[in-house]
Amino acid sequence: TQGEIKRILTREKFQSKAGQSLLLLSVSGIAAERVLLVGFGAKKITADNFRKSIGKIADQIKSLPCKDVSLILDGLQVENQSTEWMS
Repeated sequence: TQGEIKRILTREKFQSKAGQSLLLLSVSGIAAERVLLVGFGAKKITADNFRKSIGKIADQIKSLPCKDVSLILDGLQVENQSTEWMS
């Protein structure tokens, strides 16, 4: 993406607040037609912020004409919760 997503995040004033989302279309260097970015809040993610953000993902997906969805939570850690809890 060579900085394209970072430029978009800056332009759109995306602050990664819990539940904040931004749908990107046709990002160069990414095979997917759509990329949904969702904020999870502060560096220490609470269980409530996690639930809020996952709910936002579900709401956004319902409104999109897509057949396949990939969810990447790499490196995401929820305060006082195990990795298994997130799945």
